[in-house]
Amino acid sequence: NGIPSFDIMTYSIRYCNLDCEILQEGYSIFRGWILDALDIDINSVWTIASLAAKYLLKSGVYDGVYKLAGIPRLFIQKCVVGGRTMCNQNKKISTTESSYGKMSDYDGVSLYPSSFQRMGMAGGVLLGTPKVIKDTDCNLDFLNTIDGYFVLVEITKVGIDRQFPITSVVNDKGVRMFRNDVVGERMYVDKYALEDMLEFQDMEVKIIRGYYYNQGRNPQIKETIEFIFNERLKKKAEKNPIQIVYKLIMNAGYGRSILKPITDDVKICNSLDELNKFVQKNYQRVIEYTELNCIKRGNMKRKFKVKLINPIKNHFNNCVLGVECLSMSKRIMNEVICLSEDLKLGAMYIDTDSCHISYGDVAILEKAYFEKYGRILTGNQMGQFHIDFDLKDKDGNECSDIYSYKSIFLGKKCYIDMLKGTALDGSVVWGTHIRMKGIPNSTIKHTANMLYDGNDDDNLYSLYE
Repeated sequence: NGIPSFDIMTYSIRYCNLDCEILQEGYSIFRGWILDALDIDINSVWTIASLAAKYLLKSGVYDGVYKLAGIPRLFIQKCVVGGRTMCNQNKKISTTESSYGKMSDYDGVSLYPSSFQRMGMAGGVLLGTPKVIKDTDCNLDFLNTIDGYFVLVEITKVGIDRQFPITSVVNDKGVRMFRNDVVGERMYVDKYALEDMLEFQDMEVKIIRGYYYNQGRNPQIKETIEFIFNERLKKKAEKNPIQIVYKLIMNAGYGRSILKPITDDVKICNSLDELNKFVQKNYQRVIEYTELNCIKRGNMKRKFKVKLINPIKNHFNNCVLGVECLSMSKRIMNEVICLSEDLKLGAMYIDTDSCHISYGDVAILEKAYFEKYGRILTGNQMGQFHIDFDLKDKDGNECSDIYSYKSIFLGKKCYIDMLKGTALDGSVVWGTHIRMKGIPNSTIKHTANMLYDGNDDDNLYSLYE
């Protein structure tokens, strides 16, 4: 009919071939990066977290460190508390430049790698196996004499109410809330978390039960994480894309250590007879089975997929490292946030590794931090913080002197910063920094422009308002 046409099958085959070629090339390049940087073949691992765990093992971080399973693992893993994210006093907050000054996003440099470094400085990863704390030793005098511990405590007193509390409880909706009113609550805590509760909120607790370690610590974690961090800085300065590998290893290093139990397993039976024999011998583990239709050499062959219970005694992990890493990361934040509050500076909002604080207060905080802890707070090294707003001009160039001139904080990971920065030519650049967890930014912008008639930035602010 004179309408241009093409062979869809030929086109599809070519398209799929190109996809496979690109995938093969990307895989080969990434495999080469890992072999070059870590001397590990990615064919032997499934995920980035597994790769990071394998590198830590290879570098000696886990020498003398035992994996745990069963009841000890279950107890110690209850001490896991994720990053603290909340508004000041859990209230909605609106700020402007005239009332609170220029607002900065004060961001911790590589928080979890920094936590590894601090763990190394404090001794490292706990060695040996856990021992049950005797009833007669359930007191702070005993806990202060050992290398590490994981205990269930009941809070009997909160001496200092904080704008960003140390302690948390999970509410009826399953949301972890950091609160001051926790007297009478029971919490699972490790050594670092309990020390922070005593230090920063002057708490008193009753030790119920727990496990302790007293066979020393392996300090290798500090050397390993510093090597990866410095190698990444070198490669990043060289604009070598292999720096991504080092970043992935740093950020995924602790994740697999607190891997949750894999509660079920799968067995494939190749015939009805094999299925019956397997079920008779393993009936106590069988959850269900499903028949699969499989074609072999033109004939139908019966196969069955059997879902099995996987006992928790078979699940091993290095939860001791993961728990202490998370607690040490919160100590890094506690030192900054609590000192800020003590100085009457305060922060408006904190995320896992950052806080919103007035630009003018940063210099005061830096000075007081150095006087108290003997460390320089602002910088680009592990354990330090830096101001981290991003804003580009119309040509894609990074702006300078970026700050938020007004902000609205609604709750966990739900806020807007109205940004102002200076372009290379000295002109003023405006922008926004928005968060609404679970909602794509494109959806937020679309909704704002449907509801309001101003420019894009003003419409976003009106939506949050």
